Amino acid sequence: MVDADRWEASVPRETFQYATDAATAFAQSQLILNFCLDVGGYGVLGLFIAWMIWAHASWMAYLIGLVAIGIGDLAFLFALVTSGVIEYSFAVFLGPLVWFIAVVVTPVGLPSLRSSRTT
Repeated sequence: MVDADRWEASVPRETFQYATDAATAFAQSQLILNFCLDVGGYGVLGLFIAWMIWAHASWMAYLIGLVAIGIGDLAFLFALVTSGVIEYSFAVFLGPLVWFIAVVVTPVGLPSLRSSRTT
């Protein structure tokens, strides 16, 4: 399906209302900019978290990734996919799927949280 066809299928042109005043157009452009910065920010955070886990076996990095990246992925799904703005597809669910697999598998390679004291 061509991108124009997807747009037409999800938001028919006869019902879409373009911004006619400068204030609304500016607000929409700022929302789009904010979305792009958020997505980019989560990508950079994901790379930093991956480096911390790889280089330092950090439980703190694991927990930050679990919460912060989890919130980002789930917010994306609920805000854009369930509302119909973005079409359901395997590629859309691949991010949260990879996050879930990482959440389950990563703790296996991290050091134990139990103290190694001998009594």
